[in-house]
Amino acid sequence: MNLISGTCKNGAFYFDSYPSSGIKVRGRFTSLFYQCVKVNIKTPCGIKTYRLDFSELKHWSKFQGLKLEKMPKLKLISNIHAFIYQKNGSTFPFLTGKYYQHRLNLEPWLTSKGIKKARLIDRLFFRSVTFLAIVDGRLKTVHIRRKSLIKWMESVQIPLNPDLKGNEALVYTVQEHANAIIKKQSEEQQLQTKPKENPVEINKPLPAIIPGVIKNILICRLTYNKKGEIVPGTTQEEKRLVFDKWQNDPRFSLKVLSEASENTVQVLCDDEENELINVDATDLSRRLHLSLSRIKKYAGKGNLNAYMDKKVLNMDVVIDYYERILKKMQGLEKQILSPAVLMKIVRLLVKKGFLKQGSKDIQKLQTIEINDWKIACGFSDEKKLLLLDLASLTFYNKGAAGTIYTIKSFLSGRLKVIKIACGMPDYILENEYYTLKHFHGYGREHGLQKAPQMLFRMKIEAEQKSRYAFLCHKYEGNLLQAAGLNKKLKPIKHDIFTTFGKKFNAIYQLVCNFERIYRTKLLHHGDIKLENVFYEVDKEGMVQLFLADFGGASVLDEKRGFHLESIAAPQYLPEGDLNAIFSARQEGNQGFFNQVAHKMDVYALGCLLYEFFSHGQIPYDPKQYVLRADYFPERKIPPLPTLDGPEFNRKVLESLPEELIEIIAAMTNLDYEKRICLTEVKDRLDEFKKSSQL
Repeated sequence: MNLISGTCKNGAFYFDSYPSSGIKVRGRFTSLFYQCVKVNIKTPCGIKTYRLDFSELKHWSKFQGLKLEKMPKLKLISNIHAFIYQKNGSTFPFLTGKYYQHRLNLEPWLTSKGIKKARLIDRLFFRSVTFLAIVDGRLKTVHIRRKSLIKWMESVQIPLNPDLKGNEALVYTVQEHANAIIKKQSEEQQLQTKPKENPVEINKPLPAIIPGVIKNILICRLTYNKKGEIVPGTTQEEKRLVFDKWQNDPRFSLKVLSEASENTVQVLCDDEENELINVDATDLSRRLHLSLSRIKKYAGKGNLNAYMDKKVLNMDVVIDYYERILKKMQGLEKQILSPAVLMKIVRLLVKKGFLKQGSKDIQKLQTIEINDWKIACGFSDEKKLLLLDLASLTFYNKGAAGTIYTIKSFLSGRLKVIKIACGMPDYILENEYYTLKHFHGYGREHGLQKAPQMLFRMKIEAEQKSRYAFLCHKYEGNLLQAAGLNKKLKPIKHDIFTTFGKKFNAIYQLVCNFERIYRTKLLHHGDIKLENVFYEVDKEGMVQLFLADFGGASVLDEKRGFHLESIAAPQYLPEGDLNAIFSARQEGNQGFFNQVAHKMDVYALGCLLYEFFSHGQIPYDPKQYVLRADYFPERKIPPLPTLDGPEFNRKVLESLPEELIEIIAAMTNLDYEKRICLTEVKDRLDEFKKSSQL
């Protein structure tokens, strides 16, 4: 039996030599129904056996960068043992030997009499010992007679420890002695075969020329090697070689050694003094992610500088991004990537030139495949590297403003939204992206959906070419869902608006936020409706609303001129508004244009309130509307209300307080000149809230 050190707590096993998430431990009874792997632990109280869930062990190995999916069970166990022991700096954990005449001969005692095998019938009548061993070059489950094993141990002078009991203790004792003898034989063989060398020859450094300067550095921050392991920094002032090619970053500098040894590289600094110094080859390989053997090889040929020019990546970019993602991973409860795999991903992206900064082009996601994962990599505007799990990409919804997909963040597992410009020009989605960025500025504007994290190009099967897309936060749903009116999406499981007070307060905050943003930043949205208002419920059960979908949004100021790509939602625009907005644009009257555009948003917001409080009704009878074909002959658009047309339908809202009905009626007045503005809407809602004590 082969021992691995670790601890078992809360029904899970944790390796000591390589910290990770726990692996489920099965009981003796439940192991009958699940495939398990036995792991034996040496403790002060003896050796204990734990049964690890085989599927979770395979899952764990995948996240450590081990490709063990399609392996026989014995080979998988062998590779995991080797991996753990290598991390722990221990010797290989399996006994090795050969079968000869129904006896097992173990190394290094191959000339001994051997141990009797325990056949199936023997195991029924005699006590036997079972363990894994490499026999005849293959990992096998070995069965031997216990009595024969004890007798053989006495013959090869392996003392029995009376404190350790059980078959595992016997095997562990044999393995300890085997490792000690093999290690001693190896050391003796090295001493015998090692040629006599001139001491001066041994300490002769390898020649190399590297451009750099000598500096007295007080603090050199830690860095990471190629496997993601920490390379410690310094706390005392010391002479170090700083390379010119890596921004003089002390993290990649090398300590200047006073004496040469067989592991040093002699460097001729390419500076004014041309000083010849000694540096440690191992330190060079760890800090700059190079092969130690190749450093010595090329240094011996005198062309180490050429090798480094070819192989050294932009190390400050590699380490900065690795540290950033590692810090984020450490803040998460579940660690998906091992440091080695994370470093491999970052290095691969640097090799492909993906982490170069300063490009003004719309980025394309970089797709990499590693350990059976398909990862999409992109940059946020804050230059944060984002990793997305492409296997989780799922269609969510399709509307006039684009197609929506959900996708998981590879690090946190949280759902994100990808909005793709399908069925509409790219510039509309691009306008939405930059409009949200403008209104949020350097902080966060309450009441608006969160700013998208990145803009990129993406190709999906439905499109022949790549289209604009952006990544953004996923909300719990929209008001159309909350009202149970969205037939495309599943209704929410529970009513989030249990009282009129909750409904009013949520809408009140939405109006207040919108009025503040219009007053301070001159926002014109252009497409306000229930499905374009997202919601989230906080820990206290309060509903927060966020205005979304800014494809037709604009800023109403003199500098930006006339901009109205989207003329609002179909049922939210009276005929008089259309006539006025087109007239203002034709005459070049910017002030009048801005006034009407603002009143259009007020009308749309009033219709939203009407629908929200009436469960999907509209404020005017659609049978009396006139057709909009004269304005938009190329599109099928529903009719719109006219000034001489229908009356405001108050009966639908008769369950509401009269003050609130009057506010909604004033917001949806068909005459934009008589319609109230946003500031007046807010003031009247303030009065209603105060008088009704909501």
